[in-house]
Amino acid sequence: LYDEYEKLMLEKGLIDFDDQEILAFRMFEKDPEYLKEHFRFEHIIVDEYQDTSQGQVELLKLLRTLPTFKSLMVVGDD
Repeated sequence: LYDEYEKLMLEKGLIDFDDQEILAFRMFEKDPEYLKEHFRFEHIIVDEYQDTSQGQVELLKLLRTLPTFKSLMVVGDD
């Protein structure tokens, strides 16, 4: 069933939530200079931080290395 889901998503040019994380890492690996040139956000706000996956934390760490980055604010429950 999952293989059919993946095939359908690919045929329609769609991605799901988990794919976003994977594709973001691929962008960094494939062309880190592109992100350095085009990432324009200075401030990043993460709500519901307690629900953040380890992959998302690693992505935030990478975003912090970009030249435009100035601050990160996270909000979450105990």
